[in-house]
Amino acid sequence: MPLSRTNLGVLYLLTAIGLISLIDTTCKFFTDELHAVFQIPTRRIAGVERHQTTLLYTSIAGTIWASVPAPFFWTPPTARHWLVFLVIGAMGAGAHFCVIQAFRNAQASLLAPFNYSKLIWVTILGHLVFDDLPGLDTVIGSTVIAAAGLYVLYREGRSAGEVRE
Repeated sequence: MPLSRTNLGVLYLLTAIGLISLIDTTCKFFTDELHAVFQIPTRRIAGVERHQTTLLYTSIAGTIWASVPAPFFWTPPTARHWLVFLVIGAMGAGAHFCVIQAFRNAQASLLAPFNYSKLIWVTILGHLVFDDLPGLDTVIGSTVIAAAGLYVLYREGRSAGEVRE
């Protein structure tokens, strides 16, 4: 788990110098870890299992995880809530299907930069829906993260080129 320790170290540093709070750090750390727990098995079984099986496994796991806090916060959903749940579930399943297909057809290092496009989409949606734009610190941090990912892609491409020659 070197990534976990590195991630935790960066978040601890940001907390220590006062850029983010402890609760922000904790939530960010666990969000990143759960995302990795979701992505790594998806990548590993994408080429082995059928996409329907992978979608079923992740749906069951997601239902279990989402159900853990339900007894403490449950309120009966309305018809509108059920509609929203259905739309979100369909969109999530469609997106996960695309992730499965991408992992089946390309290496993770090649796909990683496409993951950074989320930063652009979240910024656009945040502005359109909430009339909110990220601060300068967020823009700088996102740029550093995206640049590091693109550098890894460049380095992996060069390494693959050297191997072929």
